Amino acid sequence: MDENSPNPYASANSLPAAIGPRRPVGTLILALLLLLGGMALGVGGVIRLVERWSTAGPPPSIRAAVPFVHLGIVAVASVAASAGLLSGRRWGWWLAMALCYLLLVSFVLLPIVRFGINDRPLRLIFTAVALLLGGLYLHRKNVLEYFARTGMQHWYLHVAFFVLAAVFVFGLQLL
Repeated sequence: MDENSPNPYASANSLPAAIGPRRPVGTLILALLLLLGGMALGVGGVIRLVERWSTAGPPPSIRAAVPFVHLGIVAVASVAASAGLLSGRRWGWWLAMALCYLLLVSFVLLPIVRFGINDRPLRLIFTAVALLLGGLYLHRKNVLEYFARTGMQHWYLHVAFFVLAAVFVFGLQLL
């Protein structure tokens, strides 16, 4: 018998304790939603780009490619955040939070600025509530313990991520 193999005669009390806290089920669900959403945005963006390219030819200016760049960045960030959440990495937690802010600016604030609140208020409200609930979930005690975080001691980073997301999204619109 190898010295690294578990002892079949050992009692349950003598087994070594788990290294860290168990992954919360909601974190797995959030990671899967981010993975599926990122893949859908990525595949949908590529299909739409090919469709436009085949019907209208190459984009006449860089401005025509901005939505595809935006979708590509959100898709890659979603898949990366999903991988970070699944592996229990602290950067995965921060990337998921930054993605919440990026999606909030992209799918709630930008449409309000461009079209006003009357465009689709229920969709905007639902999206905002879903993203805020995702952000609040990431701040639950058991989730913070899983990612070895201790709360909102870095609140200024949340503000910085939100401002960077707003500058990025609205800056793309100015191109």
